[in-house]
Amino acid sequence: MQADAKARVKSGDVAGAVQKLSLVNVAKADTADWHLETTQHCMQLAGQLSREGNIRDSKAVVTESLKQLDQAVALAKAATDTSGQARAHASAAVIHERYRGDPVASIASYQAALLANPDDTGAKEALERLQRSYENLLARAKKAKK
Repeated sequence: MQADAKARVKSGDVAGAVQKLSLVNVAKADTADWHLETTQHCMQLAGQLSREGNIRDSKAVVTESLKQLDQAVALAKAATDTSGQARAHASAAVIHERYRGDPVASIASYQAALLANPDDTGAKEALERLQRSYENLLARAKKAKK
């Protein structure tokens, strides 16, 4: 399954690759959990492509993963599933931080996760860590300009 999905990505058919990866999902189709599970498969593929040095295709899969998470959030909201919303936002935060190097988007995603589930200590800790790191980065940049 993974090899076929990888071949599809390399040929430019990222949507087809995602569809192929989702065939092994256990969760009920077109639910927040299904999109979260699809994202996990996508991120495994993105990691594999990245380790092979195929950054362009890895980025395409990461982008598709974020689309899956947007769908998960929308479906979780429709179902008033705050836990699903929080998981999807937290997953997006990790992707923004680790794969896209975008601390601002990551912070926003963790904030959204905490709005959905204020008791998520992991999201709280990650948000605080990122905010401290980002503030330090801004302070160093400001100091370097002087």
